[in-house]
Amino acid sequence: MTSIIFPGNVISTPWREDRPEIKVTEHDYNNCIRLRPALIIAARRRTTLTYHEAGLAIDNEHFDGGMSQTGRALDLISADCEARGEPSLTVLCVRADTGEVGHGFINPDTVPSGREACYGYWGSR
Repeated sequence: MTSIIFPGNVISTPWREDRPEIKVTEHDYNNCIRLRPALIIAARRRTTLTYHEAGLAIDNEHFDGGMSQTGRALDLISADCEARGEPSLTVLCVRADTGEVGHGFINPDTVPSGREACYGYWGSR
């Protein structure tokens, strides 16, 4: 299936009370096409990416909004994975100090099984 992330599309993110939908900008699109492959490589290697590394993948230091840009990209990638019938790659993005998902992750109890699902799915591709 093709991506649902393209400029002008409105993506539903009902798990985010602060932004239940996101209108994709050109900036969002570029962030997602940079970050998704980095997360797929992490899945194939059975590892994780820190939020800092994710920020570097999208050249975050050059954009306004700092970490919120990374979070926005992760929300879009999560919705895109769901639309494609893939396990969400966002379970692979972690805090450097704890190795765990950040406070914005909605259901942290699903992380271990979500990671294994990503590793299995992407490891076979």
